[in-house]
Amino acid sequence: MDREIVLGNEFARVRLEVVSGPDGDRLRIAAIRTKRTRMLSAEEVERLSRLPVSRYLEALETPFGPEPELGFSADFPAVGTES
Repeated sequence: MDREIVLGNEFARVRLEVVSGPDGDRLRIAAIRTKRTRMLSAEEVERLSRLPVSRYLEALETPFGPEPELGFSADFPAVGTES
């Protein structure tokens, strides 16, 4: 079974891969150009899927990290990271 796909458009390309581990499967999302990577559990993906679009738009205002004056970093769902 193929467990990796690449998605992209004119702005970005990401690789999605299911990675098995001792705590179960996780989704690895890797930005190909910047080499930034995040690992998400099924629970974290589900939590992100419930957010309203407005929360994503806020996050995209500062794509490389929240700025304290935006006031959303504390309640934006925490996700695992892999460098």
